[in-house]
Amino acid sequence: MKPATTRLLHELERANDKGDAQYVQKFEDVLARIAAEADPDSIESLLAFFEEKPLYDEPMFSIVHTIEAFDDNTYVDRMVVGMPSLSARSPRWASILQMRIMNSEPTYAAYLGRLANATPEECSAAARVASAVAAKQPRFGSRVQMLLDVCGAEPRR
Repeated sequence: MKPATTRLLHELERANDKGDAQYVQKFEDVLARIAAEADPDSIESLLAFFEEKPLYDEPMFSIVHTIEAFDDNTYVDRMVVGMPSLSARSPRWASILQMRIMNSEPTYAAYLGRLANATPEECSAAARVASAVAAKQPRFGSRVQMLLDVCGAEPRR
């Protein structure tokens, strides 16, 4: 990771003080500077900022937009690696991110390609999240089945 990105991630941790009335603006200002660094190694670190029940959704969606700005192969590679910890910490945001990936043909194709070479833990996490998505959003059923097929997983019923 670039040293500037590391410094900015520490600054983002400090800006994530929900007791500060200006926290959302400060968070988003630092996040914009992280985005300007265009350091793909920041993606996994940014995933750690997702909270299951944030005070405000705005900073979470700003993270979504920041990590989605990377090219598909970079983005999905880091998402696959980060999915086990993200899905354990914040199933809601893991589902939101996975649904957004599934909504984009090229991004989903890259995601499935990366999952074909994923570790068992990575595939298991992606399959758990996908199954949860299908249970709440049946319109994703065929896409979820594709993921389960790639990961060699059985659908959860």
